[in-house]
Amino acid sequence: MLLVAGVLARIYLHVGDRDRAIARLDAIVGLPYFVSPVWLAIDPELASLRDDSRFRAVVARR
Repeated sequence: MLLVAGVLARIYLHVGDRDRAIARLDAIVGLPYFVSPVWLAIDPELASLRDDSRFRAVVARR
């Protein structure tokens, strides 16, 4: 289920739905999965979200 949520977040991002992408990432960050705040901060595929304050709040959960 977590894998699907992670892939879904990336799909939302690629189709331009930043709100849903961030919501999906927010829901899975911190769960036992490879998506962590540190990973979000360095993942090149998520670079377009780095200027969004909601995304920065998810990353700041370190």
